[in-house]
Amino acid sequence: MAKSRLENSAGIIASGLFLRFLTLGLSFLSRTFFIRCLGDDCLGLNGLFTTILTMFSLVELGIGQAITFYMYKPIAEEDTRRLAVLVKFYRLCYRIIGFAIAGLGCALIPLLPKIINLEGEVPYSIPLLYVLYVANTAVTYLFFSYPRTVLTAYQEGALVNKVDSVFALLSVTLEILLLVLTKNFIAFLLIRLAVTVAKNLVLGLIALKKYPYIRQKTEEKISKAEIKEMFKDIYGLFVVRLSAQMIDSTDNLFISAMIGTVLAGYNSNYMMIINAIYGIVSTIIYSCGASLGNLCATESKERAENVFSTLNFINFWISCFCTVCLFQLMNPFITLVWGAHYTFDLFTVALICGNFYIVSSMYTIFSFRQSLGLFRECIYYQFAGAVVNVILDFILIRFMGIAGLFAATVFVNVFIVCFPYSNNLYKVGFKMNSRPLLLKMVGGYVVCAGICGVNSLICSLIPVTIPGFIAQCALSVLIPNGLILLLFHRTPAFRATLGYGKILANKILHR
Repeated sequence: MAKSRLENSAGIIASGLFLRFLTLGLSFLSRTFFIRCLGDDCLGLNGLFTTILTMFSLVELGIGQAITFYMYKPIAEEDTRRLAVLVKFYRLCYRIIGFAIAGLGCALIPLLPKIINLEGEVPYSIPLLYVLYVANTAVTYLFFSYPRTVLTAYQEGALVNKVDSVFALLSVTLEILLLVLTKNFIAFLLIRLAVTVAKNLVLGLIALKKYPYIRQKTEEKISKAEIKEMFKDIYGLFVVRLSAQMIDSTDNLFISAMIGTVLAGYNSNYMMIINAIYGIVSTIIYSCGASLGNLCATESKERAENVFSTLNFINFWISCFCTVCLFQLMNPFITLVWGAHYTFDLFTVALICGNFYIVSSMYTIFSFRQSLGLFRECIYYQFAGAVVNVILDFILIRFMGIAGLFAATVFVNVFIVCFPYSNNLYKVGFKMNSRPLLLKMVGGYVVCAGICGVNSLICSLIPVTIPGFIAQCALSVLIPNGLILLLFHRTPAFRATLGYGKILANKILHR
């Protein structure tokens, strides 16, 4: 069973990494044409509306995560009757969510003038642009969204990633063609909407073919007691999602309203890069989610903690390496591709990268919490952090500008979110002392900051030209990985990581 879980995870990781790197390249290409064809004002609107719709996705409440968790046991027991009941409930919930997002999104239209702060005018109806963004989010839930969760719960993430890859390539190709031929923002958004609907329909048909029980009609319903228990977990997930959005997704609202919508577009360039790398790290860690759910459902706490320790070290290594690369390479990349006037100062970039490391290095902890069903634990710590973050955002942006927003996020994520969550996983999930984990986390912060400093000092000797950028890329690969190997090569977690790495490498080469 352990080998099967590992092989399943390796397959999902391999396809997921391919998808993430493909999406990353396509996103840069699409963003470049977007900026060249539509300009900074449209870029700012895109960043602002994307932030707003990300916040509206809170209406989902975390139902998808909860249902996935509740599917692990019946899948292991091959209980298709129970699975059919869960899918029926999930489908109903997501239809309600889709209509709720559409309604809430349209209700915000009268408030748009309060948060949009453009120096010039765009040749489009801003409410119409906004409605198209709302529609693209709403149809995700209205049309065949639930089969993706069914496929994921069955450890079919590799198949989902293949479909996502095909449609990502199709979407960007059509977007670029339309931008070049028409330079029309509305046509760009309509293509995105059409591809979203088509992708969901394809995934739905695949899921129906592989697991036909999900279409069978059943009069059986989830009992009121089960729904009550389930919604306790969903409530916990909702508070976590709401808090995370208040911490991470309010920056563009503050920037747009208090500094300028165009600067929100500049910030969205950084966030596009950061989110792409988040996606790569989360693909490696969260691709193990279904396997971890099976592990936690069938094996001992000690076995689960051993697997956690290895994955947590892998998580640290990947997050540290990515942080070093981001800190050194983001500004040179933006300068060479889009222009130096799109860049932020080094202190702001350091805060952005620091927050990236803090959050991404927690992915193993978040994944195990979900696999252990710890949906209700520590939710009020995170909500308190979200409230503190908004207050600090409002204060610090006046004194520090855009850097104040990221300083507030770093403070809140470290002291009010990460430490309590880590402590809770060990005490409640594993029934163990959490002090060794907390010390490792602090040590990880120090090591990552030190490696960033060494790498930056060496790379600062190289000019920002295309050959110089390539040289900086090479150094940013060699230096952090070399130092991590030097520091940790004798640890048990490192040796276990080599074993996992060989299996993953074989799976990728086979594919």
